[in-house]
Amino acid sequence: MMKRSTLESVYQKYMPEVYRYVRSLCGNDAAAEDLVQETFYRAYLHLENYRDEKVKPWPLRKNRERSDQDE
Repeated sequence: MMKRSTLESVYQKYMPEVYRYVRSLCGNDAAAEDLVQETFYRAYLHLENYRDEKVKPWPLRKNRERSDQDE
């Protein structure tokens, strides 16, 4: 299970990469910021479902899924 402190360090480490990825999908700075914020908020709500070693792919996959739904 991921701990809150782990999520904070994941946010610091991966937020720029997740933001760039989301920005490339949606083409809008404000929308990308909102999606990244929502992604990490959802991660916070579901900390008990994630193992530390699977952290990086999760935000990227979730944003891709949301991008596909919004089209």
